Amino acid sequence: MHGLTVAEIERAPGAQAFLHRLFTVREVPTFTIQNAPSVVDYVDLALRGGFPAVVGLSEVARAAWLDGYRDELIYRDATEFGGIRAPERLSALLTAVAHNIAGSPTETSFATAAGIDVRTARTYLDLLEGLRIVERLPAWHSNRFTRLVKAPKYHLTDTGLAAAVIGVDATAVLRSGDLLGRLIESFVVAQLRPLLALALHR
Repeated sequence: MHGLTVAEIERAPGAQAFLHRLFTVREVPTFTIQNAPSVVDYVDLALRGGFPAVVGLSEVARAAWLDGYRDELIYRDATEFGGIRAPERLSALLTAVAHNIAGSPTETSFATAAGIDVRTARTYLDLLEGLRIVERLPAWHSNRFTRLVKAPKYHLTDTGLAAAVIGVDATAVLRSGDLLGRLIESFVVAQLRPLLALALHR
């Protein structure tokens, strides 16, 4: 299950048809967006994330819920279903991924950050992907352009969780251009992913 999109939370009509219109309409009509969100608004939406349980919660309550969810994920779900013997190392790997969302670090970099070997890092990444917490987005590449990046990009499937894992708020995000760009890119992916899944079943 994907997290809720902003369109779903706000019950915006026509969201499901967005990708269809984007790729089939030959001439996209131009129009002026009234009350368009600012960068600050987008950051707030990204920090809220898409877990149904956090919709409507205060910032403090949301942070507490996300912290509890992360601990439940690492110390119960992953341990129970993945046979993890060192959950603190898995937590370190999740933190490394959150710090590098929308980036293409190597598995070796993740292993070094988490203090584990590469094989264990690969196993942990597979587990987190299986639990729908981490998503590896394949790179665009072609054999004709061998210089293009071929490593996947790493995203946490929920940007609110990503921010909670690394302990940042809106002020911290807005002070860092790099983090702002990564968070917004992952947020866009989180908005498009469910729409793409729906489009494939039309």
